[in-house]
Amino acid sequence: RYLDSVLNQTYKNIELIFVNDGSTDNTEQVVLSYEKIFEENGKKLIYIKQENKGLGGSINTGLKYFTGDFLCW
Repeated sequence: RYLDSVLNQTYKNIELIFVNDGSTDNTEQVVLSYEKIFEENGKKLIYIKQENKGLGGSINTGLKYFTGDFLCW
């Protein structure tokens, strides 16, 4: 639902940085299945997988890829 909600935004200049912080379910497959859909909608999806570093570690990882003017996590 989260990825669909981002896609449904009318504002198009969105860069979603998704940090998979060591999940053990099918998160990776779900997120990667949206790559083309994001591209077709003019939105950018960046997927990063890492071993569990916790919330702070995930935010620090995502910040390395951040290029926008505004940030929300």
